[in-house]
Formats: sequence, C-alpha cells, structure tokens
Amino acid sequence: MDKNIKPNRAFLHLLMGALICLVLLPSCWRGLPHRVINTSMLKTDGVEREGKVYFLLRYRLKKPDKMIYPLLPPYPGKQYIEQLYLYSLSLEDNRLEQLCSLTPPRKGWSYGISNDAKIGTYWEFHNDTLYFAYQSNWTGEEFAYDLYNFAHGQCEGVISDIGRSTMDSLLGLGWSLYEGRLQGYRIDSLTHFLPFEQWNLISPLTFSKLSVSELKTVLVKGIGDRFFIDRIFEYFLETGRPKELRRLADDFLKYYRQLEGYRQRSYVPYLLEGRTKLLLHAMYGGDKVLDGPDEVNQLIYQHKNHEAMAALEELDNVNTANANGTTPLMVAAFVNNEPMAKLLLEKQAHIDANDSMGCTALMYSALGDAPNTLELLLIGGANTDMQCIGNTHIVMLFKSHIRWIYHRYAKRNIE
Repeated sequence: MDKNIKPNRAFLHLLMGALICLVLLPSCWRGLPHRVINTSMLKTDGVEREGKVYFLLRYRLKKPDKMIYPLLPPYPGKQYIEQLYLYSLSLEDNRLEQLCSLTPPRKGWSYGISNDAKIGTYWEFHNDTLYFAYQSNWTGEEFAYDLYNFAHGQCEGVISDIGRSTMDSLLGLGWSLYEGRLQGYRIDSLTHFLPFEQWNLISPLTFSKLSVSELKTVLVKGIGDRFFIDRIFEYFLETGRPKELRRLADDFLKYYRQLEGYRQRSYVPYLLEGRTKLLLHAMYGGDKVLDGPDEVNQLIYQHKNHEAMAALEELDNVNTANANGTTPLMVAAFVNNEPMAKLLLEKQAHIDANDSMGCTALMYSALGDAPNTLELLLIGGANTDMQCIGNTHIVMLFKSHIRWIYHRYAKRNIE
C-alpha cells in the first residue's frame, strides 16, 4: 500500500512545485533589470533601425478598453495610469532596459497622445500596455533637449490632466541618468544645464542675481518652452529693467534667426520659439525707428492705433506683411489689441493669412493669450482647422484659461 502512495505523493509535490513556479515566475521575471520584447510591436516604417536607440514610455492602464487615437477635443476618452516607466531599447541586441519609474502624483492621472508624431516617435498598444518610443542617438545634451522639446511641443494642450511638473520630472530624470547623477541643480550656477523639472520652480528673485549673458544662456536652453520665456519677459517688465530686457531680446532675436535649419526639419517644438512676448518685444517694443510694415506692426504692438492707421494709409494696403510674413492683424491679435483688430477686419484684412511659419492671426491670439481678439476672430469666421509648421493644430497652442473660448466657438461652427 505504501509503495503505491509514494508515487502519488511525489506526483502531487511535483504538481504543486509547478504551480508555484507558474505563480512566482512572472513576478520574478518582471523584477529582472532586462526584458526582451518583440521590436516588431513598434511602428518603424521607413526608419533606419540599425544602431539606433529607442526610449519608450510604458503606461500600465487600469482600464485598457479604449485607445485614444487621435486625441483632439472634445477628447473621445480617457485611460488611467497606474505607473509610468522610461525604457531604453537597443535594437541591436533586442534588449529593453528599465531606466526609472515614476508613480503618478494623484489618482485619476490621465494621458493622451497626439496623432501627429513627426520627429521619430512611434507607438503601439497591446493588451494593457502602451509602448511609446522616441528615437534618439543618445548624444548627451541633444538627447535631453530633444526629448524635453518633444514632450512640450507635442503634448502641450493635448494632454488633459497629466500635469507638467510630472512630465518635467520624467525628462529631468532622463537627463540625470545620462549624466550618471540624480541630484538637483545648484541655485548659484544656472549657466549649467538645468534639470527641466526645476525650471518652473525658479523664483523670480533668482533672475535678479543673474547677468544678461547668464539669462541668455538659460533662455536659449529653454527656447522650446514659450511659457518659461514669457515668465522671464514678465519679470523684467515688473522689475523695471528695460535696458537689460532690450539687450536680452536683441540677443534672443539673433539666436532665433539662426534656427532656420530646425524649421526646415519641421520640428514641432520650434514652432513656438519665434512667437513669444520676448521676441515680439525685440521686433516692435523698443525705441528703434522702423520703416514700412515693421513700423506699422510696432505701432500696433504699442497700441498706438491712430498712428498705425496713418502709416497703413501711406502703404495703401491693410494686408501688408514684413519679411517674416507677419501682418498687422497678426500683431493686433497677439497683443490683444481688439479695437485695431476690429478696424483691420472692417477694412478687409485677410483673416486666415499665414506668416512664414504657417501661423494665422487666430494662432497669434492663442500664443499671445489674448481672449478678446481670439473671440473677435472666431466670431469673424477664422478657420479653426488650419495647421502651422509641423502639422500642429491650434489647440496645442493654448493656455488653459482661454481654451474654453475656442472650444465654445469651434463647437458652434461645427453645428
């Protein structure tokens, strides 16, 4: 009898061991530093894969029932993230290395991905995981800079509740990992490359301790983030440093004019670098005497509407544009000069004219956070579906506090 029982016990022990392995093996496998995935999951049509490195953001989803694609207002759906990962995938040996992970700051953290990924970005959705890849050659500062610019250029105004501080933290960690360190920046040395997650935390008092050259260095590195640049501009206006602001704006304008190569590559982030308050101040806000279209634009920028109209009558064309294609209506829209914008429209100004970067007056009002001219242009029938350089939709250019105006009139036009 005993002889018959022993084999049964051995079989049961073997079966239990197999079950334990089946339960524990997946968790052990997840804990390994390297995981191998099938690279065919990535959309890489027409892209050289040899010798490249891809960075993936992996989203663990609580509700993987629906993929948001494309994500444009009125937002067809949301998914909720449990954990966010940054991965490095080498296509040579098919290894996927987890670099870091971040826990969402609060429950209900939602995400969205634009459908116009034009700078080497690819995504695929499988089961409960979204694989999101960013192509890079891992070249130090260029990698961190491009990755940061991609996140802000592609996702600004598209991600609904993700929180910029968390995205910045992820990108700052990406740079810190490259450097082999995870500490923050030194407050007395802003000329060094800053972890981007710290930029919005910099006190305006810090700016007062910096020279113009140091500020220029910080500004150039933040050229893809118009909101950061506008903070510097507003600080100078508030603290009464017009001469230094003028010097800084002139330097910034020179640097901006060197970016033609980037614009030819249709980098979405560089859509914004030329449409900031600082640049417009450099062009039109100073005391320089300008001629022709630039003189008109300067007067409109300074809200000197009577002088601007007199100059326009001499030019005999309300649609006159300067070398960058900027029209008087665009400048009026940007600086929220509603009386001038209304007068120009009454005199048959072209409401949907484009500048050299494809921006319209409506886009200028979005970039200038100008609610009055935004509403005026929408009532006047401005095209809400036009895109500028990088196939960027206007909704990506808004700050949240004026986006509701656009949505209200865009919906009305559709109906």
